[in-house]
Amino acid sequence: MEEDEGGGRGNRDDEIGLSRVLALSDGVFAIALTLLVLQFAVRVKTPTVGTMLLDQGGKLLAYALSVYVIGRYWVAHHAAFLRIERWDTQLLWLNLIFLGLIAFLPFPTAVLGEHPDEIGGSLFYAATVSAVGLVSSAVWWHASRGHRLLRPGMNRQAVRSARIRSLSSPMVFIASMPIILVSPPVAWGIWIAVPFVLRLVWPRVFERADPRR
Repeated sequence: MEEDEGGGRGNRDDEIGLSRVLALSDGVFAIALTLLVLQFAVRVKTPTVGTMLLDQGGKLLAYALSVYVIGRYWVAHHAAFLRIERWDTQLLWLNLIFLGLIAFLPFPTAVLGEHPDEIGGSLFYAATVSAVGLVSSAVWWHASRGHRLLRPGMNRQAVRSARIRSLSSPMVFIASMPIILVSPPVAWGIWIAVPFVLRLVWPRVFERADPRR
């Protein structure tokens, strides 16, 4: 079967194509969030519930971190496709690669949970989330290049701001890698704190021209 080049063939075709993209995407996000729980196991021989929870403290932290990371990318994906009106084959493939990395994320999460103090586990996790972020950014950069796949009337400054912002999260994880070599727990704190601070500061400083944010 030949690949459908898509895009520009009519509003109805674009709506059907994008609805399938979003249905698949939401399904993968839901499955990835569900798979995060599979790393937990009740250990019968632990003397108390408190001891059992302490034994799995690393897994609980890794789980919370990945729910936060996947949740951020689901919100970003949702926001991007509210602005995307058309599709082409390149967009479909980029989105599929992005979803493949999202589906893979429970594995480095489990590794991180089992080895929270080890450099290797944190580096593996940071590298995976960096790849997720870079491909997510590539989806938006491809769609917004020349505004060819976006809804008409999009604010150009807002589009440029979103392109830069899409790189902020992977840059945080990439920049944290040298810190992991010194102290993995400090890197964990950076993963959570810096994107949260950027979320608060970015709209006030960089997106004043976009009335929808």
